[in-house]
Parts: sequence; C-alpha cells; structure tokens
Amino acid sequence: MNKTVERYDKLNLKIESLRLWIVRSDNANYQYDYSLVNKLIMKALKMGATCLDFKIYDNDLRFTLPQQVFGSENLVILSVSRCKICMGVDGKVSCSRLKSLTVDMVYVEGDIIWDIISSCPLIENLSLSICNGMALSPRSMFGKQNVGLVLDKLKCLLLSGINVDTLFFNDFSSKFPCLKNLSVHRCVGYKGIKISSPSLECISFTRDKILRAKFDVPSIRVGVILVLSGSSI
Repeated sequence: MNKTVERYDKLNLKIESLRLWIVRSDNANYQYDYSLVNKLIMKALKMGATCLDFKIYDNDLRFTLPQQVFGSENLVILSVSRCKICMGVDGKVSCSRLKSLTVDMVYVEGDIIWDIISSCPLIENLSLSICNGMALSPRSMFGKQNVGLVLDKLKCLLLSGINVDTLFFNDFSSKFPCLKNLSVHRCVGYKGIKISSPSLECISFTRDKILRAKFDVPSIRVGVILVLSGSSI
C-alpha cells in the first residue's frame, strides 16, 4: 500500500478514501511499524482523502491517531477503532465537512470527543462505542456540561458503553430535531428515559436495568427495549 500511495503522490493524484485495517500478528514478538501507519494517514490527508477508515485488531492501544486528522477540512467520513486520540494543548479541531463519525474502543482524554463533535455542523451519523474500561471522558459525555448540545443535521445516533446523564434525554427534539434512529446499548449513568421527538422512527435500548421509560414518538416504526436483568419499565 505504501508504494501505491507514494506513486499517486509523485503523480500528484488525489485519493478518495483510505481503509487501513491492521491485524495482530501470530508472532508475539512482532512490533507494528506505527511510523509507517502515521505516514500513510498523513499522505492520504494531504492527497485529499474524504474517507478514512482505521482499525487495529489489537488491545494494546499504542498507536495515537495523528492530530492532523481532526484538522482536515476534506474528511466527510471518519471511522477509528482501537487507538488513542490526543489533541495536545494546541490541537486544532476543524472538521466542517464531516458527515459520519464512528469512534469504537478508542482511548480519549478529557472532552476531546465533545470538541470534535461540536466542530462538525454537518454531522448526520454518529456512533460512539467505548468499552473494556476505557473512559470516553472523566465526566459524562452527554451530561450537565453539555446541556446545550444541538446537532440539527444528525439522523442516526448510536451510543454504546459510555456514560450518559439523564439530562441527555431532556428537550430531545430541540437537541436532535432531525434524528430518525437512536440506539443506546449498555450505557450507564442515566436513571430513566423520557423522550419526546416527532422525527424518531427507530429506537433501540439495551440495559441491565431501566427504572422509568416514557416516549412521545408519533413517527415510530420500530421500538426495542431489551432488559438483561430484573427491572421495572
């Protein structure tokens, strides 16, 4: 892949997307060349890539995604899995064209994800899945500090294994006026659900215990609430 990218770069050609999946070697002593990974991502951004799909099939989380990824004005689709995101003190976040963001099993510090999302005015699809003890933030992602969250282009939202404050469900239609699909799976922090939304068509919840649930969703077509242990709904 490196030779192909180098050839395109020398010919001053653009690339539309880069899908880079790294599979763990059977050799326990093998070390990934992360400098090459970093180089490929940087070159793809330089060559105008609008789609970046990056995944490492390993659990060591040694690779830190280049800060420049979140300063790219070209990216429309971004999917990252099993790496670190660290913006640094002066990290610039500028993703004005981004429409789809997937963050899966990624280690992040502070409110980086919130900074990224708030810089994406065109975001339509958002998937946040943080598992295995990795914290999305030392505070709730969708809690008191982000009570003013408004994503007026968002159509599909998936949250899995993160901290969601009960306040997240308040004024739902104001925060997400165009949302059609909502999935909340194995999240913690919220003690009840109260959603009013004229746009929602599909709802899916999975949790060990739901204390209260109230829905005002006149456009609903599919609704699933899966309780994995004893609860009252």
